[in-house]
Amino acid sequence: MAAGLAIAIIVNAISARNEKNTVYLSRPGWYEGGGIIYLGTSKGALLRFAKCNAEKDEDGVLELWMLKEIIEVKEGTRARVLDDSGMFHSKVRILTGKHKGAVGWTPDVFIH
Repeated sequence: MAAGLAIAIIVNAISARNEKNTVYLSRPGWYEGGGIIYLGTSKGALLRFAKCNAEKDEDGVLELWMLKEIIEVKEGTRARVLDDSGMFHSKVRILTGKHKGAVGWTPDVFIH
């Protein structure tokens, strides 16, 4: 009986921790653009995407997309924060939608 109680307590603690790290990916009110959030499959991919985007390098963005180094998710997609140790970005796992289960990096400004 004590082992069952211990397991139940551990499961509840894990569920609470996981729920606490559950966020929505969305744009802040001041941010222009449609209802899509882009995630890099690595920190490097996210930084390359940001550079291409800032320089209006459409070919660079297309290359990242074709290499599957960026993931497009709809605004409002639920995600779990896996690593928030980056200065301006976090690693998340997508919990809903077409890319459920995928892991990517996103700017912190999109985490709510």
